[in-house]
Amino acid sequence: MFDYRSILLYYSKGNNNSQIARLCSCTRKTVIKTIKIALEKGIQIPVPNSINDNELAKMLFPNRSYNEEYEMPNFEWEKFNMTKHRVSIDLAWKRYVKRCIRENKKPYCRARFYTLFKEYLKPSKAERHLEMINKLESYNYALNCLEPDSDIYLKIKQEKEDWLKSVHLDEEKI
Repeated sequence: MFDYRSILLYYSKGNNNSQIARLCSCTRKTVIKTIKIALEKGIQIPVPNSINDNELAKMLFPNRSYNEEYEMPNFEWEKFNMTKHRVSIDLAWKRYVKRCIRENKKPYCRARFYTLFKEYLKPSKAERHLEMINKLESYNYALNCLEPDSDIYLKIKQEKEDWLKSVHLDEEKI
C-alpha cells in the first residue's frame, strides 16, 4: 500500500508530481490519481492525524481490497533475539508463525517475512545522509586541529577527498 498521507502532505507543501513520486517511492501516475481523487472526494489536505492510513486508503479507493488479516511481525523483538540469543532468521520466522497460529492470526509466508525484515534493517535515506554529514564533520574537525603542513594533515585530507569521490559527492552538496 502506498503512503497516501505523504503524497497529499507533499502536495499541500507545493511539490510537483515528479518530486512527490520520488519522495514517496511511487509513480507519477499514482501521485496524480491520488491527488485527483482526494480533491474530488473533498478530503482535507493535509490529512488530519485523526484519520489513520487504512481509513485514508479506504476513503480514496473504497473498491480495493486490503489484506489486513496478515499479522505484522515485531521486527524490533526479532532483531533483539537474533543478536542476543543467536536466533536465526528461519527460527524467528517459525516462532512468528507459531505465535500467529496461537493467536488465530494469519502469518506472512517465509519469503515475505524475509523481505519485510530486510526492509526493516535497511537504513533510511535520512539516516544515510546523517552518517555522511557526521563523517564529513569528523574529517573537517581533524583537519582543523592539525597543522596544514604536517604529514598527518595531508594524509587525512587525501583520505577525505578519496571518500568524497567514492560516494560521488562534492562537499557543497551535503
